[in-house]
Amino acid sequence: MDIQAWVACVQLALAPDLISADKLMVHQYQDNFDREILVQVNNHFSKGVELPDYRSDSFIAFILSKPTIKDETISLHAFRPKNKPGELWIKMKSRLSFETDPDTVIEELTDQLVTDLQQRLLQCAGLDASELSARLKSVIGGPAWLASEIDVVSTDESVRVYLPAFETAVDVPERFAGHFYIKLLGPEHPAIVGALQAN
Repeated sequence: MDIQAWVACVQLALAPDLISADKLMVHQYQDNFDREILVQVNNHFSKGVELPDYRSDSFIAFILSKPTIKDETISLHAFRPKNKPGELWIKMKSRLSFETDPDTVIEELTDQLVTDLQQRLLQCAGLDASELSARLKSVIGGPAWLASEIDVVSTDESVRVYLPAFETAVDVPERFAGHFYIKLLGPEHPAIVGALQAN
């Protein structure tokens, strides 16, 4: 399982003509998804409550992470929730964040875009994902994205996934500007394994 390569594939698919793979650094996190942690982090920022000690690869560390561009290195963040096998949550930079004149670019978060990104991840893992259909599950803001679930609808003929995603504007404070967050299914996700076995 090469999480680094998968995440790089997805970032490159988002801005294929603007960045190169050798500029990407992927930070990986693996921990249980825990809604109580979301409450703790919210209380930290809204009420000043101190956060508990946490590991560098923990869910808390992932929540606090932001994708950045520094000295031409693009830092991305990937979380694999242990209690949601096969899911891969990615924080990366939006296409607009690489444009020299973002005002001239019209980019929309669409069903087609999330389908392309989901298919690209699976293709990078060596799977034919051309028949997979994805839909955008639009959310607003990081907390809503973290709390939102991937929905999988399976029938005898197909699998359709609803993927939580959002992006930030580029004309906001730098720490929050030009981010693209998406939850995807990895090749080992039960829905993907089942769909491939059915074909």
